[in-house]
Amino acid sequence: MKINIKQVQALKPNQSVVCIIGKSSVPSFLSLTAREREYALGRLKENEEYVYLNSYSRCIYLVPVDKNAEAYRVTEEIRKKASGLKRLIRSNSHSELVIASDKSIKGAELAFAEGFLLSIYSFSKYKTISPKKNEGSYPSDILLYNVKEKSEINWLKSLVEAVYLTRDLINEPPNKLNSVALAKEIKKMSQAADFSFEQMGKTKIEALKMGGLLAVNRGSVDPPVFCVLEWKPDNAVNKKAIVLVGKGIIYDTGGLNIKTGDYMGQMKTDMAGAATVAGIFHVVAKNKLPVHLVGLIP
Repeated sequence: MKINIKQVQALKPNQSVVCIIGKSSVPSFLSLTAREREYALGRLKENEEYVYLNSYSRCIYLVPVDKNAEAYRVTEEIRKKASGLKRLIRSNSHSELVIASDKSIKGAELAFAEGFLLSIYSFSKYKTISPKKNEGSYPSDILLYNVKEKSEINWLKSLVEAVYLTRDLINEPPNKLNSVALAKEIKKMSQAADFSFEQMGKTKIEALKMGGLLAVNRGSVDPPVFCVLEWKPDNAVNKKAIVLVGKGIIYDTGGLNIKTGDYMGQMKTDMAGAATVAGIFHVVAKNKLPVHLVGLIP
């Protein structure tokens, strides 16, 4: 899924807009007609979750939030409401969508974009049936109105990218993603984000006497792999490295029911810790955060 995230400083008359607002007013920059404004204010008085305006040339999605609440609560409310709007937005098949807000709600555009983009993730690598045309499509361009700092856009892009990569790894079935393949994918991530990567094979693992890892690996036809990741910028604020450990057990049990039935179907997620650590390194390195990190992935 390829979606572009861009900045925009002015609205065009025919652009569809999501606007995060307070619960009693509508920004003038939306240029609503008198009838549209009257309708929107009436719906806001009824405490509607969303207010949807559909004209011939554009759609307006008003998202009211309690802007007087604590900042983190407002941000989380916006993320959740973004997820709740995704089906309606998809049904309209916009090629692009502007995200704007009342200026008094700080970070609203970024929070909505984050919630929206994370909620529309789909793992369709092995699907052969195309979505039905009447289901619509998501916009290919997300335009953030009045977000002036390029670094904020880059942070959002890298965060969404890292989560998508992490989810992709977790969703891969174990017959496609074994220990060697996982290490290969993490190495690709290290090259893209520029953090260091070391892969230890069975010989080195035996030399280091990692008996626990070797014992677990005896249940697999694939060789054991131990990955060591590191991000150590010159301006790191911590003298001692922060160490993240992510379990990477990924093998087919050969039909053995080693867990209760309800959990066997999700056993492929036993390597979610490994994927998460790799995703964290991706976003930290992409944004050149001043922190010394070490990742251990057995």
